[in-house]
Amino acid sequence: MIPNQPHWGTDPTTAIPVQRAGSPLPQAPKPPKARRRWPWAVGGLVVGLVIGATAHAGSATPAAATPAAAPASATAPAAPAAAAVPAAPVAPAAPAGPLTSFSDGTYEVGTDIAAGKYKTPGPGSTDALSACYMEVGDGSGQVGGIDKNDILTGPGVVTLKAGKVFTVKNGCTWTKVG
Repeated sequence: MIPNQPHWGTDPTTAIPVQRAGSPLPQAPKPPKARRRWPWAVGGLVVGLVIGATAHAGSATPAAATPAAAPASATAPAAPAAAAVPAAPVAPAAPAGPLTSFSDGTYEVGTDIAAGKYKTPGPGSTDALSACYMEVGDGSGQVGGIDKNDILTGPGVVTLKAGKVFTVKNGCTWTKVG
């Protein structure tokens, strides 16, 4: 018989392989099981919750610990309690008033710093990466709320009016000159 040719007139069972007792025909391999992803998602969620709870618990201020009472000794006599010495009264600090010299921060003119003309020698370097930033505005944080801003690599002068907000960044020290 010629392979891949019809077998008319021949016994069709001769093309069937012989099966031996005890050995089944080879079967097609089973498709691999689909991987379950939900255990990974649940595990990630649990890890995230544990980290969040730990961070939250670590930020809380712990309650004051009470010292453990020492066991009473039968042989040692109790010491008399020391008389409480009153502390000397502390004079209240004089009201500071608005600053006339300051560095990095955000200041309300008229409250935190005095209104007037201020000067700075600059950052001490002409390098653009160490430049100081100054901004005068209404404190809203919006671009339209900025009256003046500048990046200083050298000396600078600004006149501040009461009610404005002055922001300084990157190390320039401003001193009132008028």
